[in-house]
Amino acid sequence: MTTLEGQSVPADVPTWATGSAVLTADSDTLAVWQVSLDGRPTGAWITPLDELRAEPDTAGRLVNCVERRAIALSDVSRADTVLSELTTCAKLEDGWWRGQTFDVAGAFGDVLERRAGVEHAIAAVRESGRKTTDIDWRRDLGGPAGSIAELLRLARLGVPSGSPAVSDALAVVGVLRWIAGVWEETEQVKNRRDYVRTALGPPEPLPPRWREAALAADRTRLPL
Repeated sequence: MTTLEGQSVPADVPTWATGSAVLTADSDTLAVWQVSLDGRPTGAWITPLDELRAEPDTAGRLVNCVERRAIALSDVSRADTVLSELTTCAKLEDGWWRGQTFDVAGAFGDVLERRAGVEHAIAAVRESGRKTTDIDWRRDLGGPAGSIAELLRLARLGVPSGSPAVSDALAVVGVLRWIAGVWEETEQVKNRRDYVRTALGPPEPLPPRWREAALAADRTRLPL
């Protein structure tokens, strides 16, 4: 099993959850990436599938790497299939992860919805007769995106090199970090405009779907 050491989770990341995970596989290899709550990669494991099938302890160690993390689902991750096989190899009960997954494109949709809410709050203030300026967003997000390829284009990220499993994993990790960044930019408006905070609540650390998955994952306990 190959391990890539990463940086530690930054001190300003909320402590109520462990982080996130990305799982991808091709015909030969499983790739597992750990991701901090602000989208930074913190560790990775690249393992031959034959090794997982032959060694339950190896499968168990990989499950241990993701059991308390929000697990990213995307059109390239096949995470449900990967987790099902990994869980079978580790001789654990199937389906334990279902409450702690989130859709990557859905998390981006949460960002778009929140920005629309911000713009609505601005419009409401103007209708009341109060003057306020437009928000000069650093990043134009365009419209909805339903695939990792579309999100890579929006984020202006290239397709990572490597084996299919590694390339797909790195693509999802890159998109997650970008989504975390545009979400933070969006939520920071609440600190600068009190009427936005009044309308939408205090700043939140993650898009709602991602956050709920992280909170659910933090409660997971497997017999490992």
